[in-house]
Amino acid sequence: MSLQQTFGLHLLFRISLSTSLQNQKTYLYFAYGSDLLTERIHRDTGAIRAGIGKLKCHRLDFHFYRNLWHGYVATIVQDDNHEVWGALWNITENDLYNLDRQEGSDHNMYFRFLVRVERPDNVSVNCLTYQLANSLATYFPLDKLPENRQPSKAYLNTIIKGAEESGLPSQYQQMLKNIAHNEYDGDVFHNIH
Repeated sequence: MSLQQTFGLHLLFRISLSTSLQNQKTYLYFAYGSDLLTERIHRDTGAIRAGIGKLKCHRLDFHFYRNLWHGYVATIVQDDNHEVWGALWNITENDLYNLDRQEGSDHNMYFRFLVRVERPDNVSVNCLTYQLANSLATYFPLDKLPENRQPSKAYLNTIIKGAEESGLPSQYQQMLKNIAHNEYDGDVFHNIH
């Protein structure tokens, strides 16, 4: 096969792929936990980065122990005195199905809902996101989380790497680095490098 034929087939494949994606309904997804990191979200989706944004009147928190992360996982909680920064991803209907499975929506672990997220250009957009089904009543500063709410160091490092990669504000990244964790930095089920 000639180089010109190979190029033609490659171009035909890209046009076909682009057309099939255009025919799918797409959504904006607001990720604030491990899905900040491209390597993590691409394990289950073909998500395309679409910038960053902040969810006002919510705080980041940790609740519910997940064996695969060896610690407690992130959630968002309504709180008028805080905001949560995250990555915006364009996802397809198929990606959404995979995220629902990843987040345990079918087991009532996380539920998906719609939020208004403000981008750095002050434009607000509708996004889908996830929240743990068991809501938290007690607030603790993240740097003083009790042991029964601490994420593993491995999970927290995934979030921090994702925040850096996403370009979240440096002050927010520093807050993430100060979160109390359980010191576990060994292998995790998703083994992010």
